[in-house]
Amino acid sequence: MNDIYMESPSQDYYDIWSAAGRHLHSISQGAINWIKSEPNPPFLEHLSFRLGNRIFFLRFEDVDECAQLPGNPDGLLTIAEGYKSKACLLPMKKNGTEWTPVFPGWGLVDAVTRAPFNPVDLVTDENIEMTDWELQDFAVQVVRNSLAQEGYEIMTYNSRPGVFPSIWFIRDEIPEWVVVTYALYPVMKTNGADIVSDVYESINTGASGNLAEVFISSSEELKNITNVPIPPYRGHGLSVNFKGLTSY
Repeated sequence: MNDIYMESPSQDYYDIWSAAGRHLHSISQGAINWIKSEPNPPFLEHLSFRLGNRIFFLRFEDVDECAQLPGNPDGLLTIAEGYKSKACLLPMKKNGTEWTPVFPGWGLVDAVTRAPFNPVDLVTDENIEMTDWELQDFAVQVVRNSLAQEGYEIMTYNSRPGVFPSIWFIRDEIPEWVVVTYALYPVMKTNGADIVSDVYESINTGASGNLAEVFISSSEELKNITNVPIPPYRGHGLSVNFKGLTSY
């Protein structure tokens, strides 16, 4: 099991998050698909989204250096590297009571070079195979949605490969955890049971554990008469087989 530090965001963070989300939604004319769109920990990034076949992870910056913002630049670079995607910053400035981007257009700058860029310019027609981190995040999202539909409260979650538990939720007013694993068609098993055992050996809360195995295939597989697995490509449809939690 891995410990994950859960920071409590400041009011400035919530205000910047809200302003940044509205700005990006507006400038993209609703074309972006959000990945992280909630102001909740963990904070490897503050917001993330997909535009076409490209994914962007961003941190806010207060150019006046007054606001307390959770997370750190290393976390941003880590998740962007895991997704083989773009790490960027959104410099913001408080004018009166309103937070606004410093730069025109999208307002984004490269996290390493600090050069402004337009995300649209990076979108291509290339088929980009989804990374392990993307697929794990997708599997965690499938399980989160299932738990929410059953009426359970999600406490926190993480999608980093190899970091477990993946989800904490409330059942009958008691916290429980979930190890989420996935496999790609035609594989129909995971090593999730072994991971659950490892987590039980290291966790000391007494909380009950669960396993969620998510089996993923490209939706285009149905059209593949050769029955050769088609890699899951970013932005393309996916088919999912998930039969619920197994309690341990």
